[in-house]
Amino acid sequence: MILILGGIPHPERIEVKSPRVYGVGTEDEMDNIVRKNNITPFEEGVIVGINGVMLKKCMDKKIPALYLFAESHYNLPDPESAASALSVLNKMIRLDVDVKKLIEEGEEIRIKARDIMKRTRESMSEMQKSREHEVPMMYV
Repeated sequence: MILILGGIPHPERIEVKSPRVYGVGTEDEMDNIVRKNNITPFEEGVIVGINGVMLKKCMDKKIPALYLFAESHYNLPDPESAASALSVLNKMIRLDVDVKKLIEEGEEIRIKARDIMKRTRESMSEMQKSREHEVPMMYV
């Protein structure tokens, strides 16, 4: 069996404390593993990139494969997302990968991202206030 780990961007990821892990398999047996391990089945959508190609090749060649992917930031590293996927994998195949450091790093990134978002909102608000005092253009 081939196991593929990845992420799926979540628009509100900054607010999600514990990223949900989804799973999709290349055959019924893999889907049973998803259900048996209380993994959210990926029932609708598109899988792109190398992970999609790997799943497709496994399907074509009748190789059992399972893709586990966690909700993640779109364009930021997301150690918490990786920790969620690894935790599911730990439980599923009885591994003992320590994810504590990933969770700690994820919290640091969350705090920094929130701070950046707050400063961006404040800057946008200030820009809006300064525009209120501008003389509007007139068209004749």
